[in-house]
Amino acid sequence: MSAPDRSLESSDVRPAPFRGPEVVRLLVGTRRDWYAAALRTLLEPEGFVLEVVSDDAALLQAGSEWRPSLVLLDYELAGIATRRMCRELYRGALPWSVPVVVSSAGPLEESRKAEVFEGGAWLVLTEPLFFSSLLAQLRKLAEVGFVAETAAPTTDLGRIGLPGLDESWRSFGILASLAERRGEALTCIVAGPTTPAVGDTLARQRRVTADVCARSLRSSDAYAWTGSEEGDVVILAYGASPEGATAMMQRLNRVASDLAELAEEPRLLSAGIREILPAGPEAGRPAVHEAADRIRSDGLAAAHAALRLARRAGGGVRIAGTS
Repeated sequence: MSAPDRSLESSDVRPAPFRGPEVVRLLVGTRRDWYAAALRTLLEPEGFVLEVVSDDAALLQAGSEWRPSLVLLDYELAGIATRRMCRELYRGALPWSVPVVVSSAGPLEESRKAEVFEGGAWLVLTEPLFFSSLLAQLRKLAEVGFVAETAAPTTDLGRIGLPGLDESWRSFGILASLAERRGEALTCIVAGPTTPAVGDTLARQRRVTADVCARSLRSSDAYAWTGSEEGDVVILAYGASPEGATAMMQRLNRVASDLAELAEEPRLLSAGIREILPAGPEAGRPAVHEAADRIRSDGLAAAHAALRLARRAGGGVRIAGTS
């Protein structure tokens, strides 16, 4: 945003029907008073309630106590420490179902943008922001977070922190339907230890897999144990292409390598990937309500088969249908 009268331009375009929370509670972290005022003027009539804070400590406190639906973090508030700020929000104040959006007054270098995503941000916006686009994106994220929170299956700690596949089909179906309605990409990933062990070592691998998923996956990504003897996990990645899913696996392995007990294993996890929905309305997307059936019928099996091929090749990530 270069000036108040040029930012957040209004539009006559109306958003799609909203299926998120009745009131979207938006926590804004910024020191720019005019920016906060513009957001209030334009978003509050659309059903948003805003809480604005201007320092790190207040942001963490409000995130914990005010229970926001979304967080909009001005990059200027934390600068190069934005990645740390995002991590602290999720570690001490927010559940993973609350999206954090970072806005920047100008384009960020790719390395800075990557750091922000590694910190847990769901989206990075570059100013100037246009009202119709901003409203649509915030509504969409609020809806995804709301679905993730309300549809999340009950965790069984006896199974090391992740639900089983049988109890996760409902949340998988909701996420698939949401992707169909919104024209978002959807990808099925089956991930597990590159070299599955047995006994106590396999139990340790399963604990690490569960820990890595909890640390690094968004609440918009549904996941569950597959029930296989190898301790594999199925991940339904919302808004992710096969290439995006590959990048996700690289991030999971970086997190795994940070665990001291596994420092000697540079590539702990391998994965098979199967695209369920491409992004956009173009040809090739299945008819509405078919995505969940595609996961059950061949998506999960194809991803699992690709994982087996990756393991035979010594580990890594393989996309189903590629050589």
